[in-house]
Amino acid sequence: MSIRSVIIGFLGVIALCGFTFFNDMVIRGTFLVGNFLPISILGMVILFVLIGNPLLRLFGQKAPLTGRELAVIIGMILFVCFIPGRGFMHHFTNNLMFPHHYSRTNTAWKGEVPKIPFGRIIEWHRLTERLEKADVSNPDDAVSLVKSHLSQETLALLPKGDEQASVTFQNKLLEELNNLIGDGVLTPIIRQHPIPLPTYAEHWLSRPDDLMTDEEKQGVTRAVIDVAFPESIRLRNPGAVPLVPPIMLAEPRLNSTALDGFINGIGEGDNTISLTKDIPWVVWTRAILFWIRRPPFPSTCGSGTHLTRSS
Repeated sequence: MSIRSVIIGFLGVIALCGFTFFNDMVIRGTFLVGNFLPISILGMVILFVLIGNPLLRLFGQKAPLTGRELAVIIGMILFVCFIPGRGFMHHFTNNLMFPHHYSRTNTAWKGEVPKIPFGRIIEWHRLTERLEKADVSNPDDAVSLVKSHLSQETLALLPKGDEQASVTFQNKLLEELNNLIGDGVLTPIIRQHPIPLPTYAEHWLSRPDDLMTDEEKQGVTRAVIDVAFPESIRLRNPGAVPLVPPIMLAEPRLNSTALDGFINGIGEGDNTISLTKDIPWVVWTRAILFWIRRPPFPSTCGSGTHLTRSS
């Protein structure tokens, strides 16, 4: 091994990583590294041995690379082939963006609507019991928070003791709970008086209000109601994407055309694509910085390939 072999090896690594993704995924050329025997690498070695090394003899007897130096160079380049190729970069951006696409197009990835269907309330007695005992002056308790937003008309129908909840009360309460959810009333209150909520709701609250959708604001209010009556109302399935910390995925809501542009392409005709103006880097920056700060991130992203491809 020599200094020049290491330098040439690093230059080869930079060239491979810098061009492979562009060739494979942008201009859709033949994969430079598509298998365990990349002809783009080994073919260059054969050409160099047959043509390059003999030409180097014109500069002196020591100019040609020795077999050991070639082994070091090729070893370094082959070692990093997984990064720009099938082992990592071919799937990395897909894993960051496609979950948002699947949540729009794949029923299995979508969540339930935030509003409560009548059949989701499975234990009326416990629900009314918790409402009756709740203290509306305590804003840090989920039951009290919900009760403080119910009308006096509904509270007047609240059963006492062992009384059964009347149909009128059930319909009235369900209507008001769904009105609270539809208006997202509890979301700003939760920001001022935080209470423990399901993970997906905490993820939504980590965003500012202007980056939350109406459905997410409704979902936070629904989460408060679920926490208030865990044994009475079946918990809502929010879908797959809300369960993932937002920092781990791209954020297409920061650019209105980012998701469709990623799926369908942003090029038009023969117009060139500007790396600074046309690529919505703001959508990608946070997630990319999150992953590159974690040493095992290539293998982690590579293992998620099955999730993206199987869906």
